[in-house]
Amino acid sequence: MLCSLEEFMFESGDVNLDNIKSESEYDYISTKTIDDYDRWQSTGKFSKTITLAGKLVKKSNSSLDDLETIAEKKKPVTLAFEDGRARTVVIRNINTDRSSFLKTGAFLVQDFEVTLGVVYGKADNN
Repeated sequence: MLCSLEEFMFESGDVNLDNIKSESEYDYISTKTIDDYDRWQSTGKFSKTITLAGKLVKKSNSSLDDLETIAEKKKPVTLAFEDGRARTVVIRNINTDRSSFLKTGAFLVQDFEVTLGVVYGKADNN
């Protein structure tokens, strides 16, 4: 197991995960004044986004269905890595790109990208 998102497993042999990208954003607003430098004011704390991307080749056409079911619940879930690190996240976006179609309509290749927002503070479980 490379990592798991609730009960959905990303593995090197089954759901092939090619990369994990992490992005932190520190929010500021700027104010421009005539004949002076821009003034920067921080807003809020910060936010972190994690993106999981990979490719499925010759796998079941329903391989990502369980992941989509988890996302549709719109609840915070646990992202756990094999090294023991874990984060509470929300699934913000799932993108898929399917190609190499058979005559039956089934596809052989599916690229995917899952965008997660890291939850800091109290998780909203509404």
